[in-house]
Amino acid sequence: MPGDPGCLPGAANGGSGTMIDSKYHTPYAMHFSGGVQKGWHNNWILSGDYVFERGLHGYRRYDYTAGYTLFSPLFAQDTDTQQANVPDISVFKSDNRSNYNAMMLRVQGNVTHRFNLTANYVLSTAKTWGCVLGELWDYVNGVCNPQKAFAPGDYGPSGEDVTSRFTLSGIFYIPGGFQLTTLIQAEGARPITLTTRRKRVWRFGQ
Repeated sequence: MPGDPGCLPGAANGGSGTMIDSKYHTPYAMHFSGGVQKGWHNNWILSGDYVFERGLHGYRRYDYTAGYTLFSPLFAQDTDTQQANVPDISVFKSDNRSNYNAMMLRVQGNVTHRFNLTANYVLSTAKTWGCVLGELWDYVNGVCNPQKAFAPGDYGPSGEDVTSRFTLSGIFYIPGGFQLTTLIQAEGARPITLTTRRKRVWRFGQ
């Protein structure tokens, strides 16, 4: 009731609260993987692996706004009255689901007796439920419309979704017992929104 010091003020006066859903479950993931490996010419190894991971009971934040998605039957149903008496409420639920699929190819071998080379290529997809752009196993996932938590279009690529990633590394064995290493990595662009500039990322390291 208004004036009760044990109650939250209305949203118009800065009132807000946070709750954890009573049906909370501990998040967990199911992981499956398999691979093959082939050696040839005594110096080279080719391997291929497939990985599938499904995340269950991930976190999602439901933001209820007084007068729009949250109403109290104790007050008039117009927006101004509701916001004056009803606080905004955030509810954390563990109803998110995510999927990660990846095919990984690897070639490793000795080019010469002083030069070792390793090349990796990963073709993958990572999807989850999240408002605008979700993240795998993260607390930032939200719900665009708490009244339609699983609306069409809310399930899609996560922020970690990188379709292609390639890495190339090598080790040079220098006389005197020294080693010189190098690493080159290139990956495709990550998912974007209308406010995120699209770009391709190239990373070089040594």
